[in-house]
Amino acid sequence: MCILFRSGDILKSKIIVFNKKNRMKLFILVAIIFIGSIVYIIHETKDDYQNYTEYVKKTNITQTENIKDIDEIKNEIGKNIIEVEEYSCMPREIKQNKVIGELVIPSIGLDTYILEETNNKTLNISVTKLTGPKINTAGNFCITGHNYFKDNMFGKLKKLNKDDKITLIDTYGRQQEYVVYDKFEVSPNDTSVINQNTNGKKEVTLITCTIGALKRIIVKAVAI
Repeated sequence: MCILFRSGDILKSKIIVFNKKNRMKLFILVAIIFIGSIVYIIHETKDDYQNYTEYVKKTNITQTENIKDIDEIKNEIGKNIIEVEEYSCMPREIKQNKVIGELVIPSIGLDTYILEETNNKTLNISVTKLTGPKINTAGNFCITGHNYFKDNMFGKLKKLNKDDKITLIDTYGRQQEYVVYDKFEVSPNDTSVINQNTNGKKEVTLITCTIGALKRIIVKAVAI
C-alpha cells in the first residue's frame, strides 16, 4: 500500500509493507472493532428489550385498569336497569284492574292512571284505554272516561284548548309529551275518531260525554 504525505511543496511517498507482523496488528485491530460492535449491539438490544418489557407491563396494567373501568360501568348500568323496574313509579292494579299508564294534563289539573280494559266497572274507577296500540307507540291511543267532576275523571276535558300539553307515562316511567291540535264534538255513533291511520305518528284521542250524553267531546293530540 502506498500512502502520500504532503510537506510544503514537496510531495513525498512512503510505502508501508504489510508483512506478517503488520498483518497480525491489522487483524487484531479489526477483531477489536468487530467485538466492540457486537458488544455495543448486544447492550443496545438488551436496553431495547428492557424498555419493551416495561412498556408491555405498563400496557397490560393500563388495559387491566380499563377492563376494570368497563366492568364498573357495566355494573352501574346494570344497577340502573335494576332500579328502573316496571311499575316502580305507579301501582300495578287499582281495585284488581290492571294499570297500563298515567295521564297528566297540567292545564286542567288532571293526573290519573289509565286502566287496561273499558267496561262499566272500570269506567267508575278511572279513565280507561278504549282502543289503539301500546302506550306511546305509533298509532291512535284512545282513552275514554266519564265526565264526572272527580280528580281522576274527564269532567274538565272540555276546558282543554289547542296547544295545551298532555303527557303519557308508561309502566317503566318513560314519558312522552303530546300537544292538542283539535277539539270537537261528534255523535255517540261516530267511530271515525278512533281510526288508527296516523301515518306513523303517535297520537292520543281523549273521549268523554257532554252533559246528558247527547254527544261525545273529542280531544286530539300528537306527539311532540
